[in-house]
Amino acid sequence: MHWRKDLQRGGLHSAYGFWDGCARDKALDLDELMKLANLTLPTAASILSTVVAMEVARRAAAAKYGVDLTPPVFVPVWPFVSVGCFGAITRQQSIVPNEDANLSMSVSAGLAGYAVSFFLLLLGLALGSDQEQQISLNYQILPLVLKILMRPLLGEPSATEQPDPFSDPVNVAFPANPILIGGTLGVVITSLNMLALGRLDGAVLARTLRGSGTFAGLISCSLLISGSLDNSTSLLYATFAFYAIVLQGGYNCPARDSLTEPDPNLRNLAILLLVLGILLSIPGSLIPGF
Repeated sequence: MHWRKDLQRGGLHSAYGFWDGCARDKALDLDELMKLANLTLPTAASILSTVVAMEVARRAAAAKYGVDLTPPVFVPVWPFVSVGCFGAITRQQSIVPNEDANLSMSVSAGLAGYAVSFFLLLLGLALGSDQEQQISLNYQILPLVLKILMRPLLGEPSATEQPDPFSDPVNVAFPANPILIGGTLGVVITSLNMLALGRLDGAVLARTLRGSGTFAGLISCSLLISGSLDNSTSLLYATFAFYAIVLQGGYNCPARDSLTEPDPNLRNLAILLLVLGILLSIPGSLIPGF
């Protein structure tokens, strides 16, 4: 991990820049390690709670339809495991009876992920910035829609980037707290898992479109590629692309009854989550200077 010299001011700069913070070159003493833990653990717990909520909801839906699932394998956010995980790898051990069961598992997971992560995000906004430690939210790497929604609520930036002294500064960091950062990252992780790739929940949801699933997959691939090509977001999107295509690659066995149309209400929820996941995964870098 790359540390900068100003650790005494607090903060952490993670793999994806959600933390704009501090460090020093010499070894950390116990007090400094405790301060660092106080910064990272609430964020890690917030992200983990989002992923756990998704898995609990998925398993509750699976139990309703008698579907057996493997124990979840939680995938850490490489290379900084202290800030949470991308999601959980779960495989089906029995045949899914119908499309309702397939949709119910993924819809339940998506709804639970968004419910917990948005709650934490709003709680973090209500708590305001951490007055004891300098913790900042890196605005530059947020997905485009989150930038639009959150910008009026973040207040004045704590750091700016102004390459041209005669132009308006570009806001890059805002005062924050660990819960706000954890909730924000939870929304991003939930949304990325709604993309139509491999065994991600978004791929299951895309099959409800009956013929447009391939189009949703192309959009999902395009989002990950565009995010991977931008310097500010490349590590997040490129690492998730590896997770989605390699670790979550392949397809689940089709449902025993794949012909009967799923429940219309369930189908509408699936389409809503798929669209929301794609919208909240659009890299902010697609609009330069925003």
